[in-house]
Amino acid sequence: METKTLLLTLLSSTTALQGICAEKNQGQRPNIIFILADDHSSAAISAYGQSLIKTPNIDRLSASGTLFMNVFVVSSLCAPSRAAILNGQYGGKSGFKRIGDVFNGAGNTLPNLLQKAGYVTGIIGKWHLKSQPLGFQYFEVIKDQGLFFNPEFFSTTEEWESNRGHVSNGYFSDIITDKSIDWLKRRDPDKPFALFVHHKAPHAPHITPKTYDSLFTKDLPVPETFDDSFDDNNSWLRNREQPYSKLQNAYEFDVYNSDGNKTPPPGIKRGTPAYKDWAYQTMYKGYYRQIANLDENVGRILDYLEQTGLDENTIVIYTSDNGWFLGDHGLFNKMWMYDESMKIPLLISYKGHIMNGQKNESFISSLDFAPTLLDYAGVEIPGSMQGRSIRPILEGSVPEDWRTSFFYHYFDQFGVPEHYGLRTEKFKLINFVGPGISDWEFYDLKNDPKEMKNQINNPAFKQTINSLKTELSDAKNKFESIPAISK
Repeated sequence: METKTLLLTLLSSTTALQGICAEKNQGQRPNIIFILADDHSSAAISAYGQSLIKTPNIDRLSASGTLFMNVFVVSSLCAPSRAAILNGQYGGKSGFKRIGDVFNGAGNTLPNLLQKAGYVTGIIGKWHLKSQPLGFQYFEVIKDQGLFFNPEFFSTTEEWESNRGHVSNGYFSDIITDKSIDWLKRRDPDKPFALFVHHKAPHAPHITPKTYDSLFTKDLPVPETFDDSFDDNNSWLRNREQPYSKLQNAYEFDVYNSDGNKTPPPGIKRGTPAYKDWAYQTMYKGYYRQIANLDENVGRILDYLEQTGLDENTIVIYTSDNGWFLGDHGLFNKMWMYDESMKIPLLISYKGHIMNGQKNESFISSLDFAPTLLDYAGVEIPGSMQGRSIRPILEGSVPEDWRTSFFYHYFDQFGVPEHYGLRTEKFKLINFVGPGISDWEFYDLKNDPKEMKNQINNPAFKQTINSLKTELSDAKNKFESIPAISK
């Protein structure tokens, strides 16, 4: 009886303490940690059901928060996607369409608005947007792709303008985690903070410190769509080598092994099935090793937040700038409007404030990230942003008018043609365009989730396709204000 009484007293005290903590945090603006990976497929995270690799630290965000299953980028390429995340706009609207474009950071961007609202803002890691980072009290970034080992960082106006930065010794993911934790220690403790931790991993070349060589030494299983023949795909995939997309023709630059050696074994030549197999095994063993290191570094930041109590009032987001083909369809890289490329991971934790341990199927856009964080920060969302706050969804209520389709637009680069399309729960329509060419693809996702059979000429889908073409035309006008497409 005494034991039961003591237990009830302890439970009552704990509940009261939780109530006090909740009351104390109520009205406080949350801190923000935004962790952005590069080329990290959601299919390479164990919380999404991946069995080849375990990502226990990234998974922690799912256990204490929400895991989103249908999150899409507006354009699956590093720089355009990163720009869209910061300004909340499609490239056709903002003008940032391709790698090499210069980001306009002076307007209503996420960091600018947070800084104006009193947040201490910082960004550490990969920038890749040409212009000097604006809206950050502190930045320490690599300008373009940079190096994995001993990268050159730029952190002041003088460094940026002189094009002479400072080298930090070590491995990139480890370095920016060290720098991020150091920034958290040195920040103004009396103000809310927003720290953007922008990784280069698991981007090519897929190299890691030697301590990871013991991982993934056995041959990896190939995906079921590995031998896709592209017989009914667009003419660019069907008739061209596509060295930035097809494993069989991949440039050696993208197939570094752990020693930095990019030469295939003797007798194995590009364009052959043997080369395709070698490229797959070499590339993805390195890719998974990078993710193992990346996961450990995510864990280091989460551990620091917990040790300091900052986890009680900090929104932590983990996502990627685009997806990545894990050998699906015999492809690597991203760019194409197939789910492996356009779909990204999204795990959000905000203890005591959002649904935890939940999986959500709502259609989420990378344009939604900025409005969501502004919403939680108590900042008015500017009309220039084309996404929506997902705060209601995080708190357990999907708005009745939430999107049921998603518009995607990739602008031609790296041999991949311009294409745009619409993705719904059941269907996907894509239009590939180039000089004198317009190829269409249509997929019945309910019965063909791997997108293996192009049904564009199937008369059974004629009415659905025509309806989606009209909706696609409307979406282009809505999001980019460009002329309607022809049917």
